[in-house]
Amino acid sequence: MSLSIGEGRYILGEPLGEGRFAVVYRTQDTHLDRPVALKLLREEHVGGDPKWREAFDIEVELLKALADLPTVVTMLDHGTASDGRPYIGLELLPPGTDLLTRVTHQGRLSEEDGLPIAWQLADLLRTAHARDIAYRDLKLEHIFWSDGRMTLIDWNVSRRFVTNNPQEHLDVSWEKEWNFQGDLFKLGTMLYSMFTGVDIRSRQIPTPVYSQLRESGYSVTDEGIVWPVDFPDVALSPELKEIILRLVHIDLNERYQSAEAVCAALEERAHQLGVEVTRPVKEPTELPAPIVSHPPKDGIVTRMKEWLARLSNKWWGTARR
Repeated sequence: MSLSIGEGRYILGEPLGEGRFAVVYRTQDTHLDRPVALKLLREEHVGGDPKWREAFDIEVELLKALADLPTVVTMLDHGTASDGRPYIGLELLPPGTDLLTRVTHQGRLSEEDGLPIAWQLADLLRTAHARDIAYRDLKLEHIFWSDGRMTLIDWNVSRRFVTNNPQEHLDVSWEKEWNFQGDLFKLGTMLYSMFTGVDIRSRQIPTPVYSQLRESGYSVTDEGIVWPVDFPDVALSPELKEIILRLVHIDLNERYQSAEAVCAALEERAHQLGVEVTRPVKEPTELPAPIVSHPPKDGIVTRMKEWLARLSNKWWGTARR
């Protein structure tokens, strides 16, 4: 039996990418008559660990909660395929516009080119955090940039930190703040890679090793980055270096305490350079055009209407006499 997705609405094409639990396909949406990205649970996970399906459910709920934001990938549809696998229909972003591809093939970004991206990313984190949502998986390959719009994809490991149980409130609040700080640290690593062209993870060391280094007197952040962070010999302003260093600082008290503060710092640096930073406009989601039925001229509906018209004329003629 062939796989049916959306009752035949979607026709799968070539894979665009894959992860541990899902594959994303370039897909033709026959209702919208355009290509979309369709995220489908890997076949080997059908009937397996329920955490994989839960990851889909989480992503759907978070995409709904953030649907008004132009920098979050747009969800067009979601459901279950004929073989029981959940899927999510998403807008198809221009190929090759993720930051990993851009930095790998074109090199580091200048401050003028990178600050609008950095600010939109920090602005998105600011809004998500205000809604109790932590992203938790910032990577260059999850960040797309095209026509002045930053788009963040892959929300399947993100989490919303809310509870109605008073006994859990303190634990949830602590975990929420810890994850928010994790988002800001990862933002710092993204900015380092964007503006230097060097993956900061190359300066990261395994946990057992940095524990030994700490015991030997070396300074290492909780995330395993040797401190102080050094920068390659590239043209980078002291102001931007300071922003990055505060995001990944070894002393948690010296780090930015909110995405709001990061937005303000990036906006100030952009203003110094005369670079505009702004949130893009949310484009309306395109919906399928309504189907208008036009029966054939010689069809049964037309013949029935003609018969009723003749009957009505005959009745009125009899009544008048």
